[in-house]
Parts: sequence; structure tokens; C-alpha cells
Amino acid sequence: MQKFSQRVYDKDKFIKRFQKLLKAKHIGYNEFCRRINISLSCAYKWRKGQVPNMNIIQKIARNLQVSTDYLLNL
Repeated sequence: MQKFSQRVYDKDKFIKRFQKLLKAKHIGYNEFCRRINISLSCAYKWRKGQVPNMNIIQKIARNLQVSTDYLLNL
């Protein structure tokens, strides 16, 4: 059994799911970054292909009230 941090996920699907969740909840990038205490530039890097670490992914999932599996489309 793989540890959570070793699971492989499609970063493009993560970005699409993340953006879809923000839109559905009417939350902008600026507001969301303030909520989870990260810089706005960090969130924009994800759109360019940088993968957030698992701690950030867990913060995102908690804040958007979804499971990490759902967020990562696993």
C-alpha cells in the first residue's frame, strides 16, 4: 500500500478541479490565498505546472471542504 505522499496524481486535473471548486464557491485566488496563508504567486505557479506540497494540498482540501482524494481526482 502506498503512503498518501507517494500517490501519483495528474497535476492538470488537480488544477482544473481546484479552479472549478473556487468558481463554484465564488472564491477568488486572492481571497483563497489569504484563507490558507500562502502567497498569491504560489497559487499562480500551480497554473504553470508547479505542484503544491502535500501539506498545502491538505489545507486546500480542508478549506474547500472536500477530501484530498476528490481534490486530486484519485
